[in-house]
Formats: sequence, C-alpha cells, structure tokens
Amino acid sequence: MHNDPTDRSPQQSTARSVFTTYLQQQVSPVVLFIDKEGHVLHIQGSSRLLHIQEVESTTPALDTVVSSPLANTIRSTATELQQTQVEVCCNTVAISIDGNTYNVDVCIRSTDGHPKLRDMMLVHIVPTIANPTNDEVGSNDAYENLFVHMKEGFVHGRIVLDEQGKPVDWVYLDANIAFETLTGVEVKDVIGRRFSEVFPDVYNGAVDWVGMYGETALHGKEYVFDGQATEDGHFYSIHAFQPAYGEWAAVFLEVSDLVKSKRTLEISQQRLKEAQAIANFGNFEHDFSMDTVWWSDQTFKILGFPIADMPPNFELFIAQVDPSDRDELIHHVQVAQEEGKPYEFVYKYCLPGSETLRHIKVTADVYFNDEQQPQGLKGTVQDVTHQVHTEQSLQREKLFSDKIASSMPCGVYVFNFRQGRNTFGNAMLKEVIGYSGEDLSAMSAEEVMGIFHPEDVADVAAHMGRIAEGEETLRIEYRIIHKAGHVVWCYSLDTPFERDENGDVVSYIGTIFDISENKRIEQELAEAKERAEISNRLKNQFLANMSHEIRTPLNGILGFSQVLEDSLQDAEDLQYVQLIKNSSLHLLLLISDIIDVSKIEAGELKLSYASCELHSLMTELEVSFREIRKLKGKEHVQLKCRLPEKATELSIRTDPVRLRQLLSNLLMNSIKFSDSGTIEFGYQVQGQEIAFFVRDEGVGIPDEKLELIFERFEQIDNAEVTGNDGTGLGLSICKGIVNLMNGRITVESKPKQGTTFTIVLPLEVVATEVVAEQQHKSGESKGMYRILVAEDNETNAFLLKAMLKDQNYDIVYVSTGIDAVEEYRNGNFDLVLMDIRMPGMNGYEAAEAILKHDPQAKLMAQTAFAMSGDEESVLNHGFVDYISKPIFKKALIEKINRYVRSERIAE
Repeated sequence: MHNDPTDRSPQQSTARSVFTTYLQQQVSPVVLFIDKEGHVLHIQGSSRLLHIQEVESTTPALDTVVSSPLANTIRSTATELQQTQVEVCCNTVAISIDGNTYNVDVCIRSTDGHPKLRDMMLVHIVPTIANPTNDEVGSNDAYENLFVHMKEGFVHGRIVLDEQGKPVDWVYLDANIAFETLTGVEVKDVIGRRFSEVFPDVYNGAVDWVGMYGETALHGKEYVFDGQATEDGHFYSIHAFQPAYGEWAAVFLEVSDLVKSKRTLEISQQRLKEAQAIANFGNFEHDFSMDTVWWSDQTFKILGFPIADMPPNFELFIAQVDPSDRDELIHHVQVAQEEGKPYEFVYKYCLPGSETLRHIKVTADVYFNDEQQPQGLKGTVQDVTHQVHTEQSLQREKLFSDKIASSMPCGVYVFNFRQGRNTFGNAMLKEVIGYSGEDLSAMSAEEVMGIFHPEDVADVAAHMGRIAEGEETLRIEYRIIHKAGHVVWCYSLDTPFERDENGDVVSYIGTIFDISENKRIEQELAEAKERAEISNRLKNQFLANMSHEIRTPLNGILGFSQVLEDSLQDAEDLQYVQLIKNSSLHLLLLISDIIDVSKIEAGELKLSYASCELHSLMTELEVSFREIRKLKGKEHVQLKCRLPEKATELSIRTDPVRLRQLLSNLLMNSIKFSDSGTIEFGYQVQGQEIAFFVRDEGVGIPDEKLELIFERFEQIDNAEVTGNDGTGLGLSICKGIVNLMNGRITVESKPKQGTTFTIVLPLEVVATEVVAEQQHKSGESKGMYRILVAEDNETNAFLLKAMLKDQNYDIVYVSTGIDAVEEYRNGNFDLVLMDIRMPGMNGYEAAEAILKHDPQAKLMAQTAFAMSGDEESVLNHGFVDYISKPIFKKALIEKINRYVRSERIAE
C-alpha cells in the first residue's frame, strides 16, 4: 500500500493558494533573449503581469516590448556588464503597474561566456510585489486572471510514496489552461489522477521525473530546467518548487522553437567559423558609443592573441603594428569615427612573441545611429602575407625578366598569332636584324614574312605552324634581309608563350642570334672536312698500296726462308735463315701495327664476331709462345696457362682474331720485359663478364708511367731489359680494340716485382656442338687434289710451288684473271687459290665469272691488302676463305686441306 505524504498536513493546499505563494516568492519571472543589437529574439515567462507586449515582428526593438524604465534599466545593466567584465550583472528598478508597485530585478548574462554580447544576452526579470498582504494578494483578480490566462503552464501535484517512503508516482491536484495547450491533455482529465496513468510513456521514459519532483516535494529542492527534452522531442523551460510538504508545483513553457533556432544559429556560426578558418578570414566590430570591440575567433588567431573573454585594448594591439604603418592605421580609424568614411588598408604586423612580420588586410565599413552619426565599424581582417609575397615575387620576376630581356646578347621577341604581329622586341633585336621591336610591331604579318629570305619563307611558315599547334622549344635557322640590305644568317629558339582558356597558343616567345660568322666558319670547316676526307682516303689508299707492296716481297722472303729452313742441314746456315725469318716477321708486325692504328684512328677497324672455343685458343697461345720464348732466348722464363674448371666446355661469342691479337700483344710484352720468373695467363668468369689476365714477374712499370703506356709510341726505357725492341703501338692498339669490344683494360704493376694486365669483356656464352673430328694426313687422300693458283707475281708463284711441292696436289698456275676463268672452265678443280690484285681482270672479277659458271666452286683469296673491310669484301665476293701475305706454309696447307679434303670425304 502506498503512503500519501499529505496525510501529515492538517490543511490541504489549493492550486490558487499555491500560485499565490509562488507569485509572492517569484512573481512570475520573465526571461528575455536579446541580441547584441538590442532586439528581442524571444520572451519566456509571465509577461502579462509586467504588461510586456507580444512580439509582433521577428526581432522587435526592446522599447516596443517593455516599458521605458525597464528598457533603460536593461541597457544600463548591459553597459555595466560590459565594463565590469563579470559573468552576471544585476540591477533593481521599482515599476508601478495597475496600481501595484513591483521591484524588478534585472539580471543579464551572456549565453556563451563572452560579456561583449558576442551572440545574445539572457535577461532575467524577477518582479516582486512591494509589501503585499495575503488578503491583497488573494483578493486581487489579477492573480486569478493571470492564473487562468497566463501563457506559462502551471501544474500542482502531490507525491505518492511506497512502503519504504520512496517516491513512486504523483497525483495531479490542479493545472491551468496553458497546461492543456502545452501538453495536449485537458485539465479535467488529469485532476485526481496519477502521472503513470495520464502519461505512461513519459512515466517509463529515460528522465526520472518522479525522482526529481520527489526531491522537491519531500526536501524542498528547487529545480530550474532550461531546455529539458521530453520523450516526444519537445524542449521546455521548467521551474519546480515546494508549495507544501509532500507537494510540488511547476511553471513551464515550451521552448522547442527557440532551441531549434539556437541550434541552427550555432550550426551557422560553426560553419562561418570553419569557412573563416579555411579562408583565413576574421570579423570584428568596434562600437564607438559604448567603446567596445568584438573579434571573431579567427580574428584572434590571425592577430596572434589567445581567444579570451575580450580582445586586447587598442594600445596593446596597435603596438604590434609595424611603426612604418602604425600612424596611417590610426589615421584611418580616426577618420572613420569622425567623418564616417570606410577604409581598406594593408599593414605590416608582428605577431605577439614573434619577430616575423605578417601582412594584414583590414576592410572596415561604418554603421550609423538614428541621428546618422557614426556609431561603429564592422569589418574583416585577412592575413594576406602569402598574396603580398606572391605579388612581390611576381614584381621581382617581371623586373628580372625585363632585365634579362634587355641585357641578353641576342634578340628577344614575342609574336601574337591573333593580332598577326610582333608585340615585343628588345634592344638587341635591332642590332641583329636592323629592325627594332617598334618597327616590327607596326608591320602586318605579310610584311613581317617579307623580311625573310625568299628561299626560307616556307620553312619559317611551317616552323610557326608547329608552334601554333603547341610544340615546345623549336629551333630553326634561316636568312633575314637586314634593314640595310645585306643577308643575315639567324638562329631562333621559339616556344609557346600565351594560351587561351582552351589551351590554344595565342603567342610565342623567341630568341634570335646572328650566326653569319658561324655559317662562314661552318662552310670553311665543311670544305676542310672534305679536304681531310680526301686526304684520309689518299692516306688509306697509300697505306693499302704500301702494305701490298711491302707484303709482296716479304711474302717471298718469309716464304723462301721457310723453304730453306726445311731443306738446310747446316746449323750455321739455319741460324742465318732464322735471322732472316725473325727480321721479316718483325717488319711484318710493324706494318700490321701501323695499319691497325690507322684503322682505329679512322674508326674503320671492324670486328667479326664468331664462336671462339677458349680452351683451344689458350692451348694454341701456350704452344706458340713457348716457341717464341725460345726464339727470344728466354727459355729460363716459365710460361703457364691457368684455366678455370670446365674450361674445355666454354665457347664465347667474340672476334677470335682480335682476341688472339690482344693476348698475343700482352704475352709478347711480358716475355720482352721478363728475364726470369714466371709468366701466367688465362681467364676467369665473373658474372656477366669474362676477365683475361697476363701476369709476369718482370721489371714492372713505375707509377708515373702507368697512365702513359696506352699512348701511341710510348715505351718504357729500362736498362735491365734485353732485346727491348718495338714501336710502342701494341698497348695502344689493345686499348682501341678493347673499347670496340665494349670492355676495359687495366694494369697493376710494381717495379722489380712484375705486372698484371687484365682485359674484362662482356660474356656471351655460345652453345657448343659436338662434331666428329676428322683428321687427315697428306698421305691419306684417295687421289691427287687439283688446285688452280692465279698469281701474277713470279716470285710468289715460285714460292707457292716450293711450299706445296711435297703435298699430294696437282697444281695448275696462271698469271691473269682471264686465264684463271678460262682454265677453270676447261678443267676440274677442287680449289682455286686466287690473287686479288692482278692486271686486266682482278681477282674479284675472275671469282664472279667462275662462280657464274660453277656456283659450287671453292675459291680462296690470297692478298697483300690488309686495310679495313678486306675480309668482309672477300667473303662478300663469294670466296670461302682468304689468306693474307706473307703466307706461312703451315697455315696455307691447313687452309687448303680444310676445303679440298672435306670435299673428297663428303664424296
């Protein structure tokens, strides 16, 4: 069973007496929401008692809503609030209304904590009857009338307790008509009923109304709810108090629209703040009459002051303005205040606690009072430091560009396609072509084109067309008819300059140089180049002829020395023959080196890439240089070939002849400069490269000579070295060949300790094919091989006979190309050994005729030429191979057997 706390009171309180008591204690407080301009935004409370007028417009003036004494008190209290910088300021004024005297307490506070009325004010007006008696209060019809017709809802209830004395419900005792309007429930339907029955959804809602009103009824706790939301989404301003023990009463007013408006205002203000922050834009207001200043948050940030209750005073602010702008800013403010003139000004400003100057743009408009006197300023501030710096940079760049254009040692111009004329020309332009920028600007497009040489007009027009299409950085050479009449060769570098909104080129900028002198020199160089090329061709022809003329007799000398070497038995005679042979070989090497150097210099040294089996190459070099070591009298010097594992399986793609030449030159050097110790050579695979090395323990090379040894004709003079002959071309040739092979050659050496040369080349492994080895000896032939030899030199022909006499060959000799063709047609030959240089029909022409007769004919060239392209030229004319003079017997027989024996075996 629930207890009723009113059972403890002998006298039941009525709604009218409760309301009378409330009026005596509170006398219907009124809350006005006023903006900083003094306009009433909303009225909350019992406005009728104070004869406060209804709000007819959206934001009426204060004087149209309340009486003049009350309005003046509100204004004076607001001024005091601003000056004293407190949160709440109160004043009291005595007002006589309907014969009754009221003491009105006016309390003002800012809604957001800023006493400068940044957003709005809350004005609490609390009237009390001056010394009323209970009879007067109770008998006054104004109270009854006010109770019934007041806009505020009034409700009176008695709390219900459970057995433990805890509030669990209440019973409605009374309510006014406004209660029906605000809740939608008639008074007759609630009197005597419980809260849980009338409003079950609210009773079971999230807000503990019973608990709060229980505190009021049992303990006298007074509640004021500003904007309390109920479950239905409405907002109310509620004032609850205890009229008697166990009872509570409340005056309430719905403020949903106000809350929504305030929220909308807050959202708008937040968006404004965000927009200002993004734009770095702030607001301010300066009221002259009240001498107050208001700043937006962004203004505080821009000017570097903390966001506080109020802006700094003018003296503190102006102290941060740069002295050069301070007086002018003060002058603008004074003129605005005295004459009502707005202003816009950019001043330099130093942030508090910083030495960095910022550029602040202020824009201020004046607003006026009813007497049209300046009342204050409203304006904006913006940090325009970036814009100012950008503008200054642009000004500097323009100045820089103008200086560059005027000081450049060439003409500078701008041509506008839309206008069809030049729009700019610097002073140097006149010096180049005789026409100034003004001269060209006055010309039409046709007149401008008329100053170009007639033969160059088409090229210039095409050049301009390419620029108009948007091509960048175009170059052109052309001739201009100078204003004085002579022809000037010009070089122009042009690029698009201005474009329209569609990206189309409107104009282009160009530079023009006088290259007449360059053209003269270029012509002279071209003529000199032509003469040099002719000279080079003559030199090459001379070297080719000299090579042929020297190699031809050397062929006889070396060839017959070989024949004598095979036939002589006397040791002394053999020694003489070997001396002849060695001297001839030295002369042959000298000729070859000179020709190679000439090829490298002329860029005519060609590489012939093929498969090269490294094990065979290294073995041949080892055998050959063991013999050379003996010939040089250095048998005591050890020669060792160092090969990596699986060396017999490695074949690479390279130029085998040039690779042999490289290693031979290095081995020859090591033998030359070694009188003792060991010479090692070989190779190592290093990733995608292969490194060949030749290492000796000879005399070594001084440090200061290491960079010189690859130069032509450079030799190391060393008294300790015997037999130091040579031309100094070998290493220079090696370097040139290695460069052609995209490799590198290095040397490491220490005097008296030895030298190591390393050649590193790109590695390209070639798959090896296993071929059945066919070895034949001269006596294994099934019959005599027929060989046709075409040689116009009697000595060489006689030499060939001597070299081949002990072979099983049937040899036919002819001395002209014509005879060779005729003889081949009449006979059956296994091989033709053809000299290239013959009278009448040369070797190429004879080969062509023979191959036309017999496409299967095997022809081998013998030639004393050794210039670039000899081997390629020979093979291109259908020869299967060639042998150069001087001819060595062993090499000749090997080459002949390679073709004639393989032919017979195939049969």
